[in-house]
Amino acid sequence: GIVAFVSHGLPVLRTVVRGLRETLPPGSELAVVANGLEDYDATYLLRQYLRGRIHGLQYEADGARDGHCGLDIAPRLVSGEYLARVDDTLQFKSGWLGRCIEALEADPSLGCLSLIPPTGYQRGRGRPRTVHVEPIAVDHLDMRCFVTRRALVEQHERQRMGDRPQCCDFQEYLRTAGLRLAFLPG
Repeated sequence: GIVAFVSHGLPVLRTVVRGLRETLPPGSELAVVANGLEDYDATYLLRQYLRGRIHGLQYEADGARDGHCGLDIAPRLVSGEYLARVDDTLQFKSGWLGRCIEALEADPSLGCLSLIPPTGYQRGRGRPRTVHVEPIAVDHLDMRCFVTRRALVEQHERQRMGDRPQCCDFQEYLRTAGLRLAFLPG
């Protein structure tokens, strides 16, 4: 399932919900976590939920996440073996989720796959952009957009209960478990 975190108003909200629905395979679940929205934004989301276009919905006060990546609520909003977190400032191409899941299934040592290039990433001079590339191992991920296995998130959250609820140490948890972090270009 995919959890979209939105906080940039109705035009961006409409674009991301429509764009995600258009690029996801049939049967994919989409949930929205809305932060600090106006009443008309909330009305739009509620209509989308009631029409069955989104499967889960959660409203939060402005600033409630304080940079937390949302791993604590994602498993409650959607089902499925994989969890994806996306930010409302991003756009997606058709097949993006399938590519991520294929990469995770092909390499069990991958714990989390980000779609945002890490700081300082250079794809190389003259190399054309391509969607058929391998994940690149990195030390730290941008957690605004990632795909991971649901079981890893649930294990992490069970171990974390009671510890620093505002601090997301999922990446450290994965490294400790012997899993790699990677970025999937394209």
